[in-house]
Amino acid sequence: MQHSEQINEIAGALAVAQGKMQHASKDAMNPHFGKSYADLASIVDACRAPLSECGISVVQSPSIVEMSKTVVVRTMLAHKSGQWIAGELGAQVADTKPQTVGSAVTYLRRYGLAAMVGIAPDDDDGNAAQGRPATAQPPRQASTRPAPSATNTPKPQPAQVQQPAFHTPNSRDDANAIVAELWREAQAGAQQVGWIDWLTDESAKLGIETVMKPADATDANVGKARIGLQTIVTKIRTKLSEAKAA
Repeated sequence: MQHSEQINEIAGALAVAQGKMQHASKDAMNPHFGKSYADLASIVDACRAPLSECGISVVQSPSIVEMSKTVVVRTMLAHKSGQWIAGELGAQVADTKPQTVGSAVTYLRRYGLAAMVGIAPDDDDGNAAQGRPATAQPPRQASTRPAPSATNTPKPQPAQVQQPAFHTPNSRDDANAIVAELWREAQAGAQQVGWIDWLTDESAKLGIETVMKPADATDANVGKARIGLQTIVTKIRTKLSEAKAA
């Protein structure tokens, strides 16, 4: 988890907001498992008003690492004081088709937001992200055959969905790929909003030029650049959103 230098204001506000939050209603159905779960809209409905009342906004920004087919969603809670906390949630997907990526983003946004605000959802709807068709299962008919004996009872198979953890690069190459993609997005976005000079200054502080040279980069430099670029990209995306809404 990343956070601003000070978190006393946002920590207190989040504690008050959590005391006002209700459980997320399980109003969606997973057709693969035949169980209900709290979808993204339910999570948002459960936390939006309490967070807003306490001066906390939510920013969720997705990205994808083509090399490892990893979709990453960064969730940031920003307080009116300027303090913030953020975390990443990532998962590998079966392919990078729009429907697959969209399913993964929704899945990660739901779990990422729930984890950041302290709401516990049940089950999952990540079937498409794992390459599993979301087809409804027909109701089972009552069997008239005797129950199978313990010796031939098939063992239950583990669920194919892997519970994602907050994303950490699996290797230096993975980290370098994330930094490169973030840097490309930062450059393109800064050009759109007229922040080229600002980006140049910020990139100099992060040592981006050194990180882009594998022979000179270190794990510490790459890690610093990755975290810094995530903050930069989040600011640029927010500015782009504001410009579109204006």
